Amino acid sequence: MLALRTAIGLTQSGLAEYLGVSRQAVGDWEAGRSYPKFEHLKKLLALAVQCGAFTAGHVSDEIHAFWKASHQKVRLDEAWLTELVSPEYLQSPDEADQTRNVEILERNYQRLVESISEGISVLTLEGIITSLSPALETLLGWSSEQIAGTHLRSVIHPADLPKVLDRFQRDRNGELQPPMKMRLLQSSGDYVSVEVSSQPQIENGKVSNIWVLIKDLTKDEQMQNQRVALTQEKQHVQVLTDLILASTAKVRPSLESVGLLTNALSRQTTDLASLSSLEAIEQLVQHLTVTTDRILTMAELDADRTQFSFGPVDLNRLMGYVQINERSLAEMRKVTLTPRLSQGTVLVKADQAYLYRALQEVVENALKHTPADGTVILETSADDACGCIVVQDNGPGIDPELMPHLFEKFYHFGFPSEVSGELGLGLSITKKIIEKHNGTIRVESEPNRGTTLTVSIPLFVH
Repeated sequence: MLALRTAIGLTQSGLAEYLGVSRQAVGDWEAGRSYPKFEHLKKLLALAVQCGAFTAGHVSDEIHAFWKASHQKVRLDEAWLTELVSPEYLQSPDEADQTRNVEILERNYQRLVESISEGISVLTLEGIITSLSPALETLLGWSSEQIAGTHLRSVIHPADLPKVLDRFQRDRNGELQPPMKMRLLQSSGDYVSVEVSSQPQIENGKVSNIWVLIKDLTKDEQMQNQRVALTQEKQHVQVLTDLILASTAKVRPSLESVGLLTNALSRQTTDLASLSSLEAIEQLVQHLTVTTDRILTMAELDADRTQFSFGPVDLNRLMGYVQINERSLAEMRKVTLTPRLSQGTVLVKADQAYLYRALQEVVENALKHTPADGTVILETSADDACGCIVVQDNGPGIDPELMPHLFEKFYHFGFPSEVSGELGLGLSITKKIIEKHNGTIRVESEPNRGTTLTVSIPLFVH
């Protein structure tokens, strides 16, 4: 087998390509590990005869010997052998090489056509469709057998037909033209938008047929529509954000004025009923002020209008500030606030004011959802890359079905009535701020087992 292949002048890969088998199969044949099937052997022997690989005058004898050595279960077809060694069949080595190369090129070309994602079709000069590539068959839903022999006008949208026929006439004249958009009929009766490029094939100075490359524009149009919709949505969000910013900016001074007037009136009256009413008004103003501030902060973060000033921030000191400022809320809720701060200094790269705001929201959220006599633990630590803040409570925990919505804006969790007035922006603000710090926030919770929220911020590098 090796000697015959060498006489033909092919490599293992070349012979494998010619016979349509793997290179490993050819290697196994030559090593005697297996033998070719009779159809592969016949094709190989025919090629060897054409290439003059056998001894002149002994071709038939050598083929018989080779067939026997190849352990074929099928007897050698003598009629086929007689035709094979006839003068009419024999070709010169050059002719054999040319025939072999043409066959290989045809197979490679067919594989190329089948692998191209765009559709390919061939038209005669009369506009008759002769074939469709597999990709085009898939796109249109027609097989080559179903559509071959029909005129191109049968698959063109009526509105596009005049310009398509004009282009086809120019193709017949051998003119090169830019791609054109049109609509083609699918087997379902629908039309699909495509981009068509055509190439006249020239033989002996004349156009013989026209090759057409067809690209499906459906995905392009869908992406364009999505881009337009996204742009419009961004514009709507921007308008809404501007409205929120303008409204809250006007509301805040009014709330501050009401708060100052209420405080002044409280100092000027001794009537218990009036004092009680003024206190209720003052608490309502404080609640509205906090709510307005959260809406304004969220809008600014969403609009990327917030300016962060990053620098070294000591997490222990920052958590100390949070503990001091949240002590009154903890006492009012009858919840124990327990710090467990790292022994050493933990410096992170942060904007101190905004990181404080984020941690404040987390601690307040834990305090509001921890029952009386409960505990909220504040813990800091560090690893090689990040400083970590852990806020752990022994409250009722969060239902697993609600966990995916924890950081969504305006999402209500059905907590006790005393916190139902919240808008649900606190943790959304926290998440936005932490993300601006290139940090992460993770929540672990089980019903009736409490909740643990962990914030990680990259360390400050000197």
